[in-house]
Amino acid sequence: MSARKAGISPLEKLDRYSLLHEHTSLAHCIWMDDKELDLMAKRRAIPVSNPSSNLFLGSGVFPAGRCLERGILPALGSDGVNCASSNNMMDVLRTFLFLQRSCEPDWRRWISGADAWSMVTARGRQVLNMKSDAAEKNLLSPGQPADLAVADKNSFLNISANFLPNQLLFHNHPVFRHVMIGGKFVMKDGKITVIDEDGLGREIGERKNDLDRRFTEALRKARPDKELFARRYQEIFTSPG
Repeated sequence: MSARKAGISPLEKLDRYSLLHEHTSLAHCIWMDDKELDLMAKRRAIPVSNPSSNLFLGSGVFPAGRCLERGILPALGSDGVNCASSNNMMDVLRTFLFLQRSCEPDWRRWISGADAWSMVTARGRQVLNMKSDAAEKNLLSPGQPADLAVADKNSFLNISANFLPNQLLFHNHPVFRHVMIGGKFVMKDGKITVIDEDGLGREIGERKNDLDRRFTEALRKARPDKELFARRYQEIFTSPG
């Protein structure tokens, strides 16, 4: 199934208006046909897969194999918290890789560990247009922004340094003690430094009744739209072809 209608897809329309290029990031990209993927590769646009959200919504599976054949390496996203997703990109990456492996029986075509880590590091920086040669190669270099996550080695089985990335990704759930962005700690000794977590929790508790009322009202107002989408969804999946 493609988003193509009347001979042109939304992706091709973006290209027609010169809006498809290396600074264009495209969320989800599940139902792309071969022509659209070829165009994406030609323009060097970056697809952003949101695997947890797609699984929750039953939207389909990102075509990683067809993208990699064209030299397209996706970035990863978490989508919204209302889509049963996690903001932990390690969890998102693990979900993405396991899902792709279930769709590809030939292990030789599985995404490599190096490409996997690039999806949540260098590729993410490209989406945000944060260019740097060191970051593209996931290297630490003098003068570059220091974005670091420091894991507690006692929280996982550190068998071999040669396979440490795979251990962190597939075989353990490491505890990260420190996180640094741009050379500044945003988490130190397991404690967030940039917001008052305890104070935020208290504020949410105090506003819970009001938030619940507003949430219920929003659902009530959205009910007609939900019925409209449900009818359209039924039409799509019951129409011939």
